[in-house]
Amino acid sequence: NNPGQEEGTVAPNPTTDEFQLMGRQWTGESATARILDLSGREMGRYKIQAGQTLRFGRELKAGQYMLEIRQGTEKVVRKLLKL
Repeated sequence: NNPGQEEGTVAPNPTTDEFQLMGRQWTGESATARILDLSGREMGRYKIQAGQTLRFGRELKAGQYMLEIRQGTEKVVRKLLKL
């Protein structure tokens, strides 16, 4: 299953509050989501199950971040903007 196709939708982006990651299409094993700042420092790590909506980022300061989603050998990266 490729988390880069239907999966990994993040909204709202940009946001002033929190992001939501929709994991409804994941099947089988869980996925891992990591929030990284632009220097690569990990700001948060979360496990996502199929059908789960993950809310995150309320604690982040304004700025740009990367969301890295891994499931098995697949990896997808999304850009995030916190206002």
